[in-house]
Amino acid sequence: MNAAARWLTFGLLPVGALTGESLGLRPVLAVTILGRPLGPVALWLSPIRHGRRLPITGEVEMPVTRPRS
Repeated sequence: MNAAARWLTFGLLPVGALTGESLGLRPVLAVTILGRPLGPVALWLSPIRHGRRLPITGEVEMPVTRPRS
């Protein structure tokens, strides 16, 4: 999960830099400020909100090993 978060964060930095370079600072800041509340709204509308616990897929059998002597 940490790798996915870093990929999303650091992977979009060049996109933001190019957008800021082409549009200018004020429009990019306006889009950022107006788009910031969309994150919680997307989570509220997603199925994550209804999840209460992880699904059970069955028990995993662990092999019994003897200690080496």
